Amino acid sequence: IAKSPEQRYKSAKDLLEDLNHIQAGRPISKLVIPLADDSEATQTHKGMATILAPIPTKDSALGAESSSVKKKPSKKQWKWIALGLALLFLLLGGLALNNYLAVDQTKVPDVVQKTVPEAGTSMKEAKLILDPIVIYDFSDTIEKDHIISQEPKAQISVKIGRAIQITVSKGPETAKFPDITTGQMSKENAEITISNAGFDIKKIVYDTKTNANVPKGAISAQNPAPNATWAKSGGILLTISDGEQFHQINMPNVIGRTSTEAKKALEENNLVVLIQTLQSGTSPADVVLSTIPNPGETIKQGSEVTMVVSLGPGPIAQANDQKVKKKIVVINSRMSEGNL
Repeated sequence: IAKSPEQRYKSAKDLLEDLNHIQAGRPISKLVIPLADDSEATQTHKGMATILAPIPTKDSALGAESSSVKKKPSKKQWKWIALGLALLFLLLGGLALNNYLAVDQTKVPDVVQKTVPEAGTSMKEAKLILDPIVIYDFSDTIEKDHIISQEPKAQISVKIGRAIQITVSKGPETAKFPDITTGQMSKENAEITISNAGFDIKKIVYDTKTNANVPKGAISAQNPAPNATWAKSGGILLTISDGEQFHQINMPNVIGRTSTEAKKALEENNLVVLIQTLQSGTSPADVVLSTIPNPGETIKQGSEVTMVVSLGPGPIAQANDQKVKKKIVVINSRMSEGNL
């Protein structure tokens, strides 16, 4: 078809073969050279030019797609974009932090053990405020209505205007103390009863005392008193009966002693002393004339004894072993006054 013999197909078979290749998207065996610009060729071969118009191939389609893909950012480019955004956020965060830290700071005053009004004054001076939500709790060491703790702690630097949380004491927790002196309660049962009432049995202190009316080992006395309102962590004193520990003894001889000396001697022997008085013309005042029972008689400790004490007006009582010099006057015609 071409004017130049070199550009022509040798046979129609070759032409048909290349046309099939073009339609299948395969390369052709002959290089098609554009038609000459002369008008005659153009007019004569219009139909052929249409037939030989470029037909899109798979390779050309893939090339177009890959060129459009290249226009999109690659993974590496996305990494740089993400890094840039991260740096931007860091910069903005740094600026915000700088503005936050740029606020004036102050130190938290120590308000522990102060009252709430006192704490409010201290906070105002430090340009701080008390948190309106106040926590109340029991305390065995901090007085009622005084501050137990604070948050933040004292001397910590904070922003001006910050609210400080405080915990205020309600005083020690209290309850009614049980009665453990009835029913001849043992030490073990007393501790169980006290613990069940909410008190700390580690605070109990014990002592013992003879008691003829309470069996040995039972609680005979208590402090606090039954039904008294008492701190749950307060001290407790319990007295345990040592039983009737009295023995049979001989009645001490206190006749001739002063009432004070005699009473002391009898009480040292666990005797209960009663005193009676009697006029005496022979014994000085305040001297023991006799005792009931008599000296030397058997008596049980804890029993009552009676002392009979002289009211005088006999001679003045002298200290032990001190000799007394008396002057006797005899009126007789045959004898004159003399000393014996």
